[in-house]
Amino acid sequence: MKDKINGGIMKKYGLIAFFFFSIILSCENLNTDLPNTDILKYQTPTGFEFPVNTETVDIYNCLISAGLNNNSENIITAGSKYEITQSAVLNGINTTDTKTRNIDKIQITYEESGPQIHEYGIILIFDDGSTDFYSYLPQAENKLTLHCHFYYKWQRQTTNVWKNDKTTGKLILNL
Repeated sequence: MKDKINGGIMKKYGLIAFFFFSIILSCENLNTDLPNTDILKYQTPTGFEFPVNTETVDIYNCLISAGLNNNSENIITAGSKYEITQSAVLNGINTTDTKTRNIDKIQITYEESGPQIHEYGIILIFDDGSTDFYSYLPQAENKLTLHCHFYYKWQRQTTNVWKNDKTTGKLILNL
């Protein structure tokens, strides 16, 4: 008789513990993968082409799909370029100016900056060794800079995205 009473109590406490455990787990996001990217959207016969406002996570996923690794040392990219087009109305005339920089290398970075906090980076290194888009242009004297470092930072456990830079120009990568 005593075993029957103890068994009933164990079932009762077991169900209560299971109930609370289920509530806790239901609050936890179990999908901890990076967001998916439609790689075919960006793929070309020689590499990838990313339009203006492409998110860093999409560039990163494409480069990883091409076999490049996190913390890769300066991947050489012959014929790659980054184009920025700016438009303005000057004296009533629409004016468009396009600047192009040749990309010599790409660097992929990865850092875990805290518990389940990950930062992925894409750094463009131009043919003069700089990472500043305007470094060779006359405007550089006016301190006009555009560093070509793109970062994606998120907390894996909760999928909170804290940073997801977008390109300001068209990025063509030949790998």
